Amino acid sequence: MRNSTGKSWGLINSVIKQITLIILLGFGSLCYAQDQGQTIRGEVVDKVTLQPIFNALINLEGTDLFVTTDSLGVFRITEVPVGRYMIKATHTSYSTLIEPLLLGAGKEQVLRIELEQRILLLDSVVVRNRSWMISSTEGNGISLSMDEINRIPANYFDPVRMLTSFPGTAAANDQANHLIVRGRSPNTILWRLEGLNMVNPNHQTNAGTLSDVPVQTGGGVNILSGQMLGKTQFTADPVDPDLGNGWSVINMEFRDGNAEKWETTLQASLIGIDIAEEGPIGGGSFIANYRYSFVGILTGLGLDFGGESISFQDLSFSYSLPREKSRIKIFGMGGLSSNTFEAVEDESEWEVDKDSQDIQYQGKTGALGFSYRTNTGRNSSLELSTLYSATNQARDYTENDIPLAIYNGYGREEFTFQRELISNRIEFKRQWKKGWWRLGSLNDFHYAQIRSRYYAESSGTFIGENRVSLLGINWQPYLQVRWMVSPRLTVIPGLRYSYFTHSKSSSFEPRLDVSYDFNSRNYITILLARNSMTQPARYYLTNSRNRYLGFSYSDNLTVVYGYQARQNFQLKLTAYLQCQDEIPEFAPLFVSAANQFEELPLFNLANEGKARNYGLEAVVERKIENGFYLLGGSSIYKSEFRAQSAWWDSRFDGNFTLNITMGKERMQPRQNKKRYFRYSGRILLIGGFNQRAIDSSLSSQSRTTVYDYGQPFVIGLENYIRLDLSVSWRTEKPGSSRVFGIDIQNVLNREHSFGNYFDVRQDRVISKNQLGLIPVMYYRIEF
Repeated sequence: MRNSTGKSWGLINSVIKQITLIILLGFGSLCYAQDQGQTIRGEVVDKVTLQPIFNALINLEGTDLFVTTDSLGVFRITEVPVGRYMIKATHTSYSTLIEPLLLGAGKEQVLRIELEQRILLLDSVVVRNRSWMISSTEGNGISLSMDEINRIPANYFDPVRMLTSFPGTAAANDQANHLIVRGRSPNTILWRLEGLNMVNPNHQTNAGTLSDVPVQTGGGVNILSGQMLGKTQFTADPVDPDLGNGWSVINMEFRDGNAEKWETTLQASLIGIDIAEEGPIGGGSFIANYRYSFVGILTGLGLDFGGESISFQDLSFSYSLPREKSRIKIFGMGGLSSNTFEAVEDESEWEVDKDSQDIQYQGKTGALGFSYRTNTGRNSSLELSTLYSATNQARDYTENDIPLAIYNGYGREEFTFQRELISNRIEFKRQWKKGWWRLGSLNDFHYAQIRSRYYAESSGTFIGENRVSLLGINWQPYLQVRWMVSPRLTVIPGLRYSYFTHSKSSSFEPRLDVSYDFNSRNYITILLARNSMTQPARYYLTNSRNRYLGFSYSDNLTVVYGYQARQNFQLKLTAYLQCQDEIPEFAPLFVSAANQFEELPLFNLANEGKARNYGLEAVVERKIENGFYLLGGSSIYKSEFRAQSAWWDSRFDGNFTLNITMGKERMQPRQNKKRYFRYSGRILLIGGFNQRAIDSSLSSQSRTTVYDYGQPFVIGLENYIRLDLSVSWRTEKPGSSRVFGIDIQNVLNREHSFGNYFDVRQDRVISKNQLGLIPVMYYRIEF
C-alpha cells in the first residue's frame, strides 16, 4: 500500500506558510488605513409586519454607548472600540433582544434586528432574552451565528458539524456531516435555504459511507462557506406548520453585505482558500464568496494521497435590496466536487478489495432563489419566494482484477443520481392585539432520476442499463395562530395539509405549541405535532414495486422546561416521545426504512412498519461573559423499530450522548492594536450504534457482502469518544482584523469503527474506521 503521509504533511505546512506570507505582504499596508474606532449600525423592524420601529433603544451593555432608532428604524453607533459586547434592543411595546457581538477593526457590524410585540400589563411584564439555545416560543429549535459556531473546535467552518455539540445529535461518521437526530436515520433530515426546501447542499456526498455510494442527505463539507452565513436554524422535531416533509430541519440564511462600503475577507485553511467580497450595489448590499479546496490545490501540485485525489470548489452570492415598505433578496450557490481513487499499480500489493479498483466520483449542485417581503398595511405583511435547486451525483467503478470481475459478472458499474426541486412559498401574516396569524402555502415540484448500467466482462458490452425517473408536486398549505392569552401564557395552534401527486398521498397534520412563563426565569413548553414525510427519491426509483409508497408519519410529544439563572446562563430539560407509523418495511425479514441510510432499497416494501424514539435531554449553557463560555449537554434515549410482533433496537440506537464544550478568550491590548487569544476544548461521548451480522459463508460464495436480514441488529459498535482542541490568535489593527488558528479533531487519535464489510480478497469480515487525528490550520484577514 502507498504511504505518503509524511510527505503530505510536509508539503501542506510549506504551502500554508507561503500563502500566509503572501497575504501578510500583499495586504499588510492596509492595516493602518483607519483608526481603531469601528461602527455598529443597522435597522430595527417588527418581526411580523416589517414596519420600522421608532425610538427603540440600542445600547452596548457595560458601556455608556447607546442610541435610539429614527423614524425609519435605523440606528448607528460610531467610534466604538473593537472588542466583544452584548448588544441590547428594547422598546416598551416589544420583547427585549440581547445577543453577543464581536466587533473587529476590519468589518463594520451591520445588523437587522426583528422584535416581537408583547402584551403589557401594569404590574406584570415578562421579558426573556434571546439566546442561541431554546426559548419558550421557539419550541425545540436552535439558532446559531457564525461567531458562535467558530468558538466550537473542529467545526470545519460548517454549522452542521457544530450541531453534534448538542444532546441527542450525533454524526453517522466523523468524515461527513450526516446527522442522526434522537436515534433517527439521516434520511429524515430536511435541508432548507432562506426558508425554502432544497436538495442536498453538500460536497462529497459519498463521504463517510460503507458503500461509497452518493447519498441523499449530508456530505463531506457544506457547499455554503461560513463566511456567507448569517443564522443557521436547526429544529429537532418541527412544530411550526410550514416545516414539513422532514422530521428534523436545517435552515441556512445568507447574511446581508455592507451597503455603504466595500469589505474583503481572505481565508486560507486545510479546508480551502476563501475569498469574500461585500459592498453596495444599486441601493442594496451584495456579498459573494468563492472557495477552492486546499487538498485540490495540493493534488494539482502533484501530491499523492495514496492513490486518491479529492477536490471541490464553490461559489455563493446574495443581493439584498431594501425599500421603504419591502425587501427583495436574490441569492444562489453552486458547487463542484470530485474524488478519484486509482488502483494500486503493483498487483502483488493488492491487500483489500479497493486496492484493485478505480473509482471516479463527481458531484454538481446548484441553487438560485428569490424572495420578496412587503408590508401590506400597518399590521400585515406578504412574502413571495422561490428556490430552484438541482444536484447530479455520479460514480463510476471499475474492477481491475479480471478473474474477480468475471466471477461477479461485470467489471464496471456506472451510477448517476439526479434530483431537481423547485420550492415556492406564499405567506400572508397579520398582527392583532394579542398575537398574530399567518396563512401560507409551500409547494415543492420534485424531479428525480437514477441511471445505472453494468459492463459484462464475458460479452465485452454494457448490460442491464436502467433509467427511471420521478415527477411529482407536494402541495403544503398551512395556517398558524399565535395567541398571547396573557403575559405568561402563549398558545400557538397550527394546521398543515400535504398532498403528493406522485403517490396520491394526503395528510392533515395538527400542531400545537403551548408555553407558560412562571416568571422571567422559568418557563415550560408543551409541543404536539403530527408530521408526514415522503420517502427518499431513491426508494421510488430503485424498485418498481416501491414506486408509489405513501407518506410515513411521526406523532411527537415534547415537553421543555427552561431556567435562566441570569442573563448569560440557562438550563434546559427536554422529554420527548415520537411514534412513527407507516414506515416502509419488508415484513418477512428485519427490513425497515427506519434503519436505512445509504442502502438502495432492493426489497419490495410496504407502508406497514412502526418505529419509536423516546428520551430525556439536558443542556447547560453559559454565553460568553468575561471571555469564558460553556456548553454542556447529555441525552439518554431509545430508538426502536417493530418487526416480527416485537420491538427491537434500531440501527441508530446509541442509548446516550454526552457533549461538553468550554473555552476562554483573553484580550491583550498593545499600543495601537488589540490581540485576542482564544482556546477551547470539546469532548464527545456517544453510545455505539448497531449493525447487522454478516453471513461470512454466503459472502464468500457470492464474492460480496451479504448481511443476515433474518435477524435484527445484533452487533453493537464500540462507544465513540473524541476530544477536540482549538487555539486561535486574533489581532485587531486600525482597518484590519487577522486571525490565525488551529483546530485539532480527535486529539487522542482514536480510530473508531463505523461498520463492517466482507472483503473478498482477504475472505473475511473487515472493520472500517473513522478518522484519526486531523489538524486544521487557518489564517483569515478582514479589511
